[in-house]
Amino acid sequence: MSQSKWVPLEASPDVFNDWSRALGLPNSPLSFQDLFSLDEEFLSFVPQPVKAVLLLFPSRGELAAAREKEESDGEGKWDGKDVWWIKQTIPNACGSIGLLHALLNLPEGALTPGSQLLKFKAATEALGRGYRLYRSGKAGAIAARLAHLRARALRSLYRLYLALDNPAHYQAMKHYEDRRRSRRALDRAKLLDEADFFESAHTAAAQAGQSAVPDDLDVDTHFIAFVQARNAKGELRVVELDGGREGPFDRGPSKDLLRDVAKIVQDKYIARAAGDINFNMIVLAGEEE
Repeated sequence: MSQSKWVPLEASPDVFNDWSRALGLPNSPLSFQDLFSLDEEFLSFVPQPVKAVLLLFPSRGELAAAREKEESDGEGKWDGKDVWWIKQTIPNACGSIGLLHALLNLPEGALTPGSQLLKFKAATEALGRGYRLYRSGKAGAIAARLAHLRARALRSLYRLYLALDNPAHYQAMKHYEDRRRSRRALDRAKLLDEADFFESAHTAAAQAGQSAVPDDLDVDTHFIAFVQARNAKGELRVVELDGGREGPFDRGPSKDLLRDVAKIVQDKYIARAAGDINFNMIVLAGEEE
């Protein structure tokens, strides 16, 4: 766990938009907007397409226990590749983590070229050489190229072990990949902790909110994000991205992200919250340029 402790972000579209614009979301129709109701009548008025949904929920009681059980039972393990995810090690950083999950899973070209967001993504995809490149200010194309070469080499190794048709060899390679994924998650978290501009953006956004900054920074609410992605079979799924989990979490098939997430929140969150109403939802929506 990081020694840093950030101020909790207010669940406010204005706060989220200021944070995002400062770090790389262009001034375009794509923006964060409040979602005031899960009723179908209201959902029909939300601008399309919806690229991500952020949820603030009470991380306590029966709901927290149910989420822990989901993961311990092995539910929802993501088998796709095209999802960017980061582990949360900084207390109260879940707002910024949720924003990163929403923004860094946007289609290529949706963010400002050369922005801090894209530099950070390039560096995290090229760990560990990319980590050193990023710290020296030389990320970008070099780090992206390294990421491509590393990924290609790993795919080649997989094909070799599978061709040998030896279960022991396959399990050894699978174990290596699991350990590598775990190390990469922690390296990404370390990179975020050391990136001063992210902490500065988070602090500025927290102070710009309309709510007073709490004296007690130990909060029991938590931000997560939902995006659409394709799994290993090419099927479109709803993926829950939570820095508090061990990786992306598959929430099932998806046809309409907004309506699919509305049902998930009703069934898996609100229904398990024992009457707790401390929920807030924000969508990233609008035609991106």
